Amino acid sequence: MIEESKLIFIISQPRAGSTLLQKLISNNEMVDTVSEPWLLLPLLHNYKPELIRAKYNSKLAIEGFTDYLKKKRLNGLFKMELKRLILELYTVNKKEQYFIDKTPRNYEILPEIIEFFPKAKFIVLKRDLFASLASMFSIWGQNKLEYKFIKPFSRDFLVAPFLVQDFCDLHGKRSNVFTVHYENILEDPFNEVKKIYEWLDIPFSEQVFNLNENEKVQGMFGDDAQKKEPLKEIGKKKSWKEDLFKDKEMAFFFLEYEDRLGKEFLKKFGYEGLGEIKEGMNRSRPIQRSSLPLDNYGKRMVRSFFNFLGFDVTRRSKSILVDQKVDPEHKASEIMRICLSDIDRVL
Repeated sequence: MIEESKLIFIISQPRAGSTLLQKLISNNEMVDTVSEPWLLLPLLHNYKPELIRAKYNSKLAIEGFTDYLKKKRLNGLFKMELKRLILELYTVNKKEQYFIDKTPRNYEILPEIIEFFPKAKFIVLKRDLFASLASMFSIWGQNKLEYKFIKPFSRDFLVAPFLVQDFCDLHGKRSNVFTVHYENILEDPFNEVKKIYEWLDIPFSEQVFNLNENEKVQGMFGDDAQKKEPLKEIGKKKSWKEDLFKDKEMAFFFLEYEDRLGKEFLKKFGYEGLGEIKEGMNRSRPIQRSSLPLDNYGKRMVRSFFNFLGFDVTRRSKSILVDQKVDPEHKASEIMRICLSDIDRVL
């Protein structure tokens, strides 16, 4: 069984550079890890039932199970035994070793994690939110502004940043919480990584940057930071901005995202807005008409939205056609509306 204080959780939204950080921290004999264990989400869902759905009605099942524990006065025992089980499952080869859990979607259960493991160590990794979003579109969204591609990762950019910042607001000053920025690692890897090693009280040397020697992160999930060699591509870290100028639809969507985040939140998160991109766009307030090539679920969402507004939406076409001409700004605005509606529906 691993000691609770030897657990390290990397907290971030997906596509924030967590695999690179994981490889750098685990590239020694004192730290063990796997690509992404996905251990806690299935085991702690009883404490956040809205995250799961099942054919047997998971909400009802959890309510019944919780009621049983309460009536039998087993709440404390269940929590204690569940914690013991989890610590047993975080297996390490040596007692003195740390174990890193780098499961990006752990952002959904951060309050539960720190409640169960208050003595664990938490490394909060932040990255420019627009750079993360650009990476999501590049890796998962085929660089296309289409709802069917965006839907699977919409919570990763619309919800995750706020939950990560909530964690920082509540626990950021604790001695077992360390915050680092991805851009700082790229710009000054030696000093930034050294600070983390000193915080963990483990020996540091330049050998940790030989990422080719670290095979611990290989697995089914997780980005292959080894092949990309990000530490050698510092000058390319803002290339996503150049791409936005070439795609008006995407640029307008990013502006919608900036509106969603707000200036105050961006500042608290440690970053600025889109600046020069906004200056280069002739933006107006969108009207309620657009032409959206969406999947069936997206169509239902849009129909409901337009019907609420009193518009008659054509149902005969494979796509939802209200205007014959697609306006990039209007399309970006409506897809963001649908994403937000989907988030509200899940919550």
